[in-house]
Amino acid sequence: QVGRIHALVGVAPSLLIQAMGIYQQNLVDRIIAMPARVADRASLVQAINIRLEQELRAQIDAFDGLQASYLQWLGRMAEHLALHGAHATEIAAVVDGLIELPGIVAVAWGRPSNDGRETVLCASGRFDAYVEALRKADLHTDLPLREANEHSPSTVARAWSSRGVVINSSYTHDRQHARWRDIAWSVGIRSSAALAVLSAG
Repeated sequence: QVGRIHALVGVAPSLLIQAMGIYQQNLVDRIIAMPARVADRASLVQAINIRLEQELRAQIDAFDGLQASYLQWLGRMAEHLALHGAHATEIAAVVDGLIELPGIVAVAWGRPSNDGRETVLCASGRFDAYVEALRKADLHTDLPLREANEHSPSTVARAWSSRGVVINSSYTHDRQHARWRDIAWSVGIRSSAALAVLSAG
C-alpha cells in the first residue's frame, strides 16, 4: 500500500532507496551504541537489514505494479479507440474505464460551449458530487475558456490556455487550488490534473 501511494504521488524508486539507506544506517548506528553483547548486536543488525530489504522490495514491486497497470490500460484504450474511433460513446467508455485505475476517483470529459464556457459531456466517479459541493459552497468557477490564461485558477482553464497538461499535485500544498481544498477533500479528492485534447485540423 505504501509503495502504491509513493507511486501515485510521484516518489521515484531512487529516492526510496536513498531514504531507506539513511534510515538503515541510523538504525545500525543506534544498535552499535547499545549496551549489549557484540553477538546480540550483530544478530539484531542482520535481522533489521533483512526486514528493511523486504520492505524496500515490496515498495518497489508495488511501484512497478502500479505503473504496469496504467500502461496496460493505456494500451487497451489506444487499441479500442483505433478500432472503434473517438466517438462520443467511445470517449465515455474511456472515462468510465479511467475510474477503475488505482488512485483515480473522479474523471470528466468536456468541451467549450458556444459561449466559450466549459461543458461536461460525460463524467464518472465522484466528479458530479465534487461539482455539486462546489456549487453549494459558491466556489464553482464558470470563467469563459477564451478568457483563460496561465494565471487562471483552475487546472482546466490553464490546460485550455496552454493547450497542454496542467497538474495540481496536492490541494494541500498548491496555493492556487487552496480555495477548493476542503471541498475536494470532502469527496475524497487529493489532487487533480487537466489536459487539452486537440482534434486534427
